[in-house]
Amino acid sequence: RLLLIFTAILNLSSAQVDYTVAFVQSAIDFLVYIHQSKGWQQLNKMGLLMLFKEGHVLKLNKCLYGLYQATNNFFEFLEGKLVDCGFMQSPRNPCLFISDKFICLVYVNNCLFFLPDQADIDKMLAHMKQARLEFRIKNNATRFLIINIECQEGNIELTQPGLINCAIVAMNLQHANPAKVPAPKATLGQDKGRIPYAGKSNYANM
Repeated sequence: RLLLIFTAILNLSSAQVDYTVAFVQSAIDFLVYIHQSKGWQQLNKMGLLMLFKEGHVLKLNKCLYGLYQATNNFFEFLEGKLVDCGFMQSPRNPCLFISDKFICLVYVNNCLFFLPDQADIDKMLAHMKQARLEFRIKNNATRFLIINIECQEGNIELTQPGLINCAIVAMNLQHANPAKVPAPKATLGQDKGRIPYAGKSNYANM
């Protein structure tokens, strides 16, 4: 959040990188065998050097989505690639990488890059491709997680027009009569007369 705010206030250039089939890019360093998937007989019609047979299992050479080790394996793979590209991992936050010009924040299979000059981002992305990283460039970091961050006259505004439009279409409300209800700008006060909640709660499920 702090980096997104800095981007809006300081007008930094940024890029959001999404790694293509991320987990499959990292080599597997442990033995995993899986059952053949349904329809494996069709693979024998593709001219393979070795035919599949009933009862055979497959040895994985790359990580697959669903393996509990896959996320950590990909992170270690990406960490090595970023270090090769001149980044240094923060001792305080393992997902934060810093170089002489860039700040990089890793979020699962996404990277957010921040720096003053857009031209340097293009050079850095070209360097990453030379390191044989497969990725696609998405929106800039201010649209990360479908949140649009704009800074105007010292005020920071966060909106989610894309997500709102998806919800409207999903609920078939395109032709509904809109009613604009502005949210209060003042800070919400404390509810001093409330009765404390005594039950168990799980914040992540709320």
